[in-house]
Amino acid sequence: MQDADRIDALGAVGIFRAVLSMGALRMLKHTTGMDKGSSKRTVYIEDPIEGFNEYMQYKPFTIPEKLNTETAKKDCQGKTENHAPLPEDS
Repeated sequence: MQDADRIDALGAVGIFRAVLSMGALRMLKHTTGMDKGSSKRTVYIEDPIEGFNEYMQYKPFTIPEKLNTETAKKDCQGKTENHAPLPEDS
């Protein structure tokens, strides 16, 4: 199940979950002042797009190396190739 969840995180649902989680954590800090220390690196960057881009570079691209089974590793091949950073404001 762990591999299935990790592979799921590479798809549209996983990206949606990341955006939703980042928004919820930013709102928590904004309304209560509390922050989740481990998320400071990406969630609390002033520019949310920059934080999301950094998160997407950090999190999804480490998933393939964390998979447990050979079948999952084979299924995962190529899934991160379509991920690209969002364009920065000019």
